[in-house]
Amino acid sequence: MTTLNKLETYAWEFLLRNPKYKAEARSCPTFIEPKKDKISNSFYEQLPSDLAAHNWGLLAFKDPEMPVYAGTPFWSALPTIEAEIAQHGQPALIPMFSKVGASISGLLLLNGNLILKIKHGGRTVQIGIKDGRSFSQNSGLVIRLPVALNLPVQLSRSIDLWNIATGYSPKKSQPKVKLITTSYYSPLMAI
Repeated sequence: MTTLNKLETYAWEFLLRNPKYKAEARSCPTFIEPKKDKISNSFYEQLPSDLAAHNWGLLAFKDPEMPVYAGTPFWSALPTIEAEIAQHGQPALIPMFSKVGASISGLLLLNGNLILKIKHGGRTVQIGIKDGRSFSQNSGLVIRLPVALNLPVQLSRSIDLWNIATGYSPKKSQPKVKLITTSYYSPLMAI
């Protein structure tokens, strides 16, 4: 089974080898800059020049000279879970994911929304947070699952998010096959 992480890596490798993407990314005045007042160095702010990155399926340009292992960009084409910052009393999101070893990065969009990308154990989940400027290390989230045609995808992404948060990694299961053979003496025999 091909995981979303592998597909994301293949897509990023394709863009890194695409001379048109490289030329357009280099023509940007600057790449996404880390937010100094946010949670860590892995939080960035979208620039007006990044709007053209949408043509490449991205929310912001990423340096085409960076190696693939340095991380993948924020995808506009990746299914994103809708969420809002929870009122007081909800568990803090960042410490919960850090505890299980997940990597967390964020992109503050020009419209004020925040895209969180959480990666762990072969899974990548992007969460779109309304009014992301007020998101902090102590913020919890309320996930919204709109009933629409993409509900199965949203449910799948939500299950991935839950599995990352709990540290659960489903085991690959092999179907149990019962071998049935026939012999000359017995019409049907199970081994």
